[in-house]
Amino acid sequence: MQMKQLLLFVVCACTFATPALAQLEIDEQPSYLPADVSISTTYNSQYIASRINRVITPDPTIWTQASIKWESGFYFSWLEIRGIDDVSPTLPPFEETLVTLGQSWKLDTFDFKLEATIINLDPVARWAAHDRYSFDAYISKTFTFKKNGKHSITPELRMLWFCDTQELDGGVPIIMPSVAHKWQQPFEYEHLTIQSKLGLCWDGGLYRNNTEGVFLQTDIGLQWNLAKFLGTPATLTLPGYKSLIPITHGNDGRDGVHHVFYGGIRFDF
Repeated sequence: MQMKQLLLFVVCACTFATPALAQLEIDEQPSYLPADVSISTTYNSQYIASRINRVITPDPTIWTQASIKWESGFYFSWLEIRGIDDVSPTLPPFEETLVTLGQSWKLDTFDFKLEATIINLDPVARWAAHDRYSFDAYISKTFTFKKNGKHSITPELRMLWFCDTQELDGGVPIIMPSVAHKWQQPFEYEHLTIQSKLGLCWDGGLYRNNTEGVFLQTDIGLQWNLAKFLGTPATLTLPGYKSLIPITHGNDGRDGVHHVFYGGIRFDF
C-alpha cells in the first residue's frame, strides 16, 4: 500500500512538472553568482511541525536560516532550530536541522517548485540515521490588485512525500492546499506589510500519527521594512501568530488546538 501511495505521488507531481520543465530555456552562459541571499532569525513560542501537524516541543525555540537563490531558479537553504536554554533545566536543549535543495520556475502565469529536504532530528550529530526526508512539489498562481495599498493573493497546492531516511517507500503522502494574502503599504503606510495564510493539511498518518488527519493552519504577521532605518534591506516580523486546528483526527494525540506566537528579522543581500 505504501509503495502505491509513493508511485501515485510521483505521478501527480510529474503531471504538472513535466510540461513546465519542457519549456524551460537554458542560458548558454549561466551565472554562478547568487541572485539573492538572505539570513533570518525567528523566535517561536513553541515548535509545531506543519507537515505532520504535531507539537514537537512546547518550549520556545530560535529558528536561524540562511538561504541562497540563483538566477536559474535553483535554491538552497539551511535551517537550524534550537531550544532556548534553561527552559527545561534537566533536559538538553532541543535541536533540529533542515537542509533543502530546490528548483523554481515560471510557466505562463503559474509558479512551480520542486524541492528535497533532509530533516536531521535531535540528536543532530547523527545524520541520515532515522531522520526524515521530504520531497515537495508546489504549484501556485498570484493575483494582484490595488485598494488602499497593494494586494497579492496566491492560491497554492503543495504535495509531498514524507518518509524515514531508512525507508524511502515507507512514508506517506501529504497534501497542503492554501491561500496566502499579502497587503503592502496598507492605507499608504509605506513601511508596513500585512501577510496572512490560510491552509488545510491532509496527512496519511506516520510514526506517532497512527491515523490520517485533516488540519486547518493559519498564519498572520506584520512585516516592517527597516531598510530606510538600517541602511540595508531588512524586514522585521512582529507580532506574528500561527494556529493549528484539527478538523478530523484519530486517537494519536493531535486533538488539541495549538497556538504559536513568533517574531523575527530577515536581512537580504
